[in-house]
Amino acid sequence: MAAIDRLKRVIDQSSELSKQGNNPNALELLDDEIAHAVRESRGIWVSTLSRHATAIAYQLGDLGLVRRYREQCLAHARQCSDATQFGRGVRSQGEDALAKDYAVKSYQFSVRRDTELDRAVVESISKQWPEIGKQ
Repeated sequence: MAAIDRLKRVIDQSSELSKQGNNPNALELLDDEIAHAVRESRGIWVSTLSRHATAIAYQLGDLGLVRRYREQCLAHARQCSDATQFGRGVRSQGEDALAKDYAVKSYQFSVRRDTELDRAVVESISKQWPEIGKQ
């Protein structure tokens, strides 16, 4: 089985389990595959699977799990948009300090890459947290 087929299969199976109301088993399947992806240094897979697990954990209403999966994704994120997205999510849950940590990471990614999108991210973060740009 091709590697990408494995990723698709796990996402499909966990989606089906979730649709059937079996979110704990869906998350268990995803946890196993995330651990496998970490061992194989497949950061993009970790991010993809963690995002999927975040959605299922959110359906369960387990904000602790949501946070864990977001942090796991962020640890393997390669794009500034990931950090920005997760920052917004935790800020909406009242976790301003964690949101600011994500904003700092996103700001650092964006300053290093300096594309048009990155400049827009820097501008947006600077409006919300002016002190980040002054560090």
